[in-house]
Amino acid sequence: MHTLVITAQQDTDAGSSMAEICRRFTGLVKKHAYQPHLKGLHEDAMGEGWLAVVQAVRSFQPAAGVPVAGYIESRVKFAVWNLFKRERRRWEREMSLNGGGDDDEGGALPLLNLLAADADVPAAVEAKLNAVKVRQALSGLPEKTAAGFDPDIADGSTFERCGR
Repeated sequence: MHTLVITAQQDTDAGSSMAEICRRFTGLVKKHAYQPHLKGLHEDAMGEGWLAVVQAVRSFQPAAGVPVAGYIESRVKFAVWNLFKRERRRWEREMSLNGGGDDDEGGALPLLNLLAADADVPAAVEAKLNAVKVRQALSGLPEKTAAGFDPDIADGSTFERCGR
C-alpha cells in the first residue's frame, strides 16, 4: 500500500495507482458515508469521503512514519464529520430563522418575525404618486369646488370611504 501511494503521488496522470487505492478504500468511504446521522446526506458524504481519499494520497508524507491506511481513514472520518457539522449548523441557522422551537418557551422571537412586514413596495409607490397627482388636480380647481372634496382622497383613500 505504501508503494502504491508513492507511485500515485509521483504519477502525472495517477490513473491506475489512484484507481487501485480507491478500490481498496471503497468500504471505508461507504462505512463513514452511510452512518445513521447522515441519512439525508449520503451522496454528499460519499463525495466528501472520496475527496478526502484523494487529498490524503496527495498530502501523505512517508517520512512521518504514519501508516497509510490509518492516515487515509482519519482523513475520511474527519471529512465526513466536518460535513455533518457544517450541515447541522446550516440546519440550526435555518431553524432559528423560521422560529423552529415552541413559542411557549419565552425565547427570543424568530429572526423572520423581526424583519419588515411583507409590503407591496411597487403598489405603495404607485399610491403615493397617485396621491400627488390628485393633490395637483385639486389645487387647480376653484376654491369652492376644491372645498367639496375630502382631503383623505389625496392620501389614497377609496372613494367609498371618502364619501362617508
